[in-house]
Amino acid sequence: MFAYLEGRTPVGLTNGKDLYFLLCDQLGTPLALAATDGHIVQTMQYDSFGNPLWGLQGPVTLPIGFAGGLFDADTGLTRPNRIEGRRDYNTDTGRFTALAPLGAKGGDTDWNGMPALALPYPAKAERAASGSS
Repeated sequence: MFAYLEGRTPVGLTNGKDLYFLLCDQLGTPLALAATDGHIVQTMQYDSFGNPLWGLQGPVTLPIGFAGGLFDADTGLTRPNRIEGRRDYNTDTGRFTALAPLGAKGGDTDWNGMPALALPYPAKAERAASGSS
């Protein structure tokens, strides 16, 4: 059973006997499990694509994996909570299994999530003004 702080972000859980705090990164990937006295009882580590490297065995079995998503052992896919909850993520390929449901309708046309820089390149501007290429 999980305890939630804001929306869909779990912060604690119990195994029926003891209460634990879930320590996650900014995406919601569980990194450690702490007892109520603050002692770390389990740590988890993942590679850059979200594949578990070690630490999944401990006092509780976590169905939560990469990006706070629910891991499906039958398909090997993860359904992330915080990134995009309507499509599955494949940790073997490091890609989602479908396109973003909103696509360009979400209002952000920069797919990298970075602010677009509209700075002219001085050399290019000078060549254009002089008529040379």
